[in-house]
Amino acid sequence: MMKTGESTIGKAFHADVLIVGGGIMGAATAFFLRQRGKSVALIERGLIGQQASGTNFGNVRRQGRFLPQLPLANRAREIWGKLNELLGEDAEFLPSGHIRVTYNDEMTGAIETYATEARQYGLDLEMISANALRDRFPFLGPDVRAGSYSPTDGHANPRLAAPAFGRAAKRAGAAIFENTEIATVERDGEGFRVEAGDGRVFRGGQLMISAGAWGNRLSAQFGEPVPLVTHGPQMAVTEPVPYAIEPVLGVSTKIPHEVVYLRQVKRGNIVFGGGNRGPASPDTIRAFVKPENTLSQLSRSRGWCRRSTGSTSSASGAGSRATCRMISRSWGHPRRSPGFTTPLASAATVSSLGRGSAMSWPN
Repeated sequence: MMKTGESTIGKAFHADVLIVGGGIMGAATAFFLRQRGKSVALIERGLIGQQASGTNFGNVRRQGRFLPQLPLANRAREIWGKLNELLGEDAEFLPSGHIRVTYNDEMTGAIETYATEARQYGLDLEMISANALRDRFPFLGPDVRAGSYSPTDGHANPRLAAPAFGRAAKRAGAAIFENTEIATVERDGEGFRVEAGDGRVFRGGQLMISAGAWGNRLSAQFGEPVPLVTHGPQMAVTEPVPYAIEPVLGVSTKIPHEVVYLRQVKRGNIVFGGGNRGPASPDTIRAFVKPENTLSQLSRSRGWCRRSTGSTSSASGAGSRATCRMISRSWGHPRRSPGFTTPLASAATVSSLGRGSAMSWPN
């Protein structure tokens, strides 16, 4: 357990900044505050990076973001590029590129407009027509009409990122308190007083609440409610297959059940998700599997994958087509595969709350 400093019942722990919630936002904030000489107490109800920060898709992308967010996203991308140097650890960031594809003219027009407007914020996206897109990325199938390509976006391992920031913050002098659930937060003169369920007290001049699905319960206590609705984005991961799909893929659509996204890690696992979100409960700290969501994701993922066995002059093209053929065979009739026990479909739910009934993740 990462723990520095002391906070005992009856004796408050003091810091310049109190951070409640040890996901990647909280852990990264603690790290950078220490670089600026601020004393920090990072308080987490479980383990650093255990919840949504450790069980998300792992996208490191700028394209598709709300345009006014892009200046901040550009700065964040710069940090990802030098993360190993900053933290002394590897979060498996891979600048693989990111593609958003479309299935119709309406959405093609939408991503063209976005690409034009994004240039004003320093993000250059390459628009690629259907045939050129398939020539360049041979795994894409005939349903794809166009694509928007961001060459320096990519993905990282969410299991590693937040804990790496937490350990780096600790090495820099931050006080880390894991397995410490906060019960009350309140204003205390010009600062804040935070009390854990076991009676420990923390005081600080500034307070940051980065508690995800539980944030409103804390911020509402001092008159700053942030209404939240909790859902569980459902994802799954395959067993390793030949590495052939380098960029992260996403579908641009207005129809929720058409949404699908996936990425492949170097060891071969494919992480995929999208579509309708499932139920999740902050009270039980659980998200629940909806099998029909996974079935839909399997079918949608198969839809953009080229299944041609035709020849290609590119070794990478041959590899990607071979991978797609393997995907097609295993995913071709998902409703006939209860339990997903094929060599590829080792399906597992990954949720916004960080826990599901079954979970597997490539390390």
